[in-house]
Amino acid sequence: MRGRRVPVVGAMSMNALVVDLGPVGPGDPGEEVTVFGGSTAVAPTVGDWAAWAGTLPQDVVTAVGRALPRHVVGASSVRDGRAAERRSA
Repeated sequence: MRGRRVPVVGAMSMNALVVDLGPVGPGDPGEEVTVFGGSTAVAPTVGDWAAWAGTLPQDVVTAVGRALPRHVVGASSVRDGRAAERRSA
C-alpha cells in the first residue's frame, strides 16, 4: 500500500484479509492496494504468497474467488476467448 509492504494480521478467510496499516497511516475508502503482482519491487508475487502458505503458486491464484474484481495487465498474449472475459471481470 502506497509503495510499501504492510504486515498481514490473521488468516485470509471468506475473501477477507486484514492488514496492519500502522506503517503507512490510515487508509482511505477505495484506495488501491496490491495483493500480488504489480509494477513495484515491493509488491509480493504469487510465488511469495505460495511460499508463505506452503503451497504451489497455482493454488494461490485459483483460491481467489470469482467475487473479487480482477484487473488483467498484459493479457494480449492470451489467445483464447477467455482473455476478454477475464479483462471484463
